[in-house]
Amino acid sequence: MADEFKRLLSAKFSRDNTVTEFGTRSDASYTYATQKRTLKNFTATTSWVALDFDTLSDADELWISNLDATNYVRLAIANDDTKIFSRIKPGNRPIAFTPEPGQTWYIKANTASCKCVLFAVEP
Repeated sequence: MADEFKRLLSAKFSRDNTVTEFGTRSDASYTYATQKRTLKNFTATTSWVALDFDTLSDADELWISNLDATNYVRLAIANDDTKIFSRIKPGNRPIAFTPEPGQTWYIKANTASCKCVLFAVEP
């Protein structure tokens, strides 16, 4: 259809003198007029906090980058130190995920608050 497209998503982050770039190709077709996305900086604290996708009702594709130089962050689907599924190292390249629709994700910093970047796309 004329109003559909295939996309290549990419983002570029810089911190101090280090630039991180990433991209992914999606073979699915999307309707341009209805696709929503968000890019936001946030701070992960040492308490579990639900990831906020802003105005997105759900995220089809999600990237998270930890910009902190020394502390890692953890991702979970429960806010009680169970169901942890990822650890994002300090200064790590953005990590891509495909979340389960309707699932709430939580993030927690290891020993000190960490600056992070979240990029999410709604189907």
